[in-house]
Amino acid sequence: QFIMGIGIFFTQQSGEEPIGDRETDIAMTEMFGGFSNDFYKGYNQVFPLDKGYQQRKDLYNLYHYLNHYNLFGGRYEQQSVAIIKSLLSRA
Repeated sequence: QFIMGIGIFFTQQSGEEPIGDRETDIAMTEMFGGFSNDFYKGYNQVFPLDKGYQQRKDLYNLYHYLNHYNLFGGRYEQQSVAIIKSLLSRA
């Protein structure tokens, strides 16, 4: 399913494999405020995220923060550096 204004594909058509990685899609929804808690609760009831998602989420979003830094500068640099430091501290 395509969500207007975001361009995220994360639902599975009947009998088809999902397009892309659903964890990266869900992680991106959380970057800028996300959806309602009811959305995430409902999603996880139907198609639970794999164990460890919270630890992988920063890695999934790092590309998008770096891309935003490249395009817009500003605070995206600090967010990117913070994510990199956090990821390295977990390695």
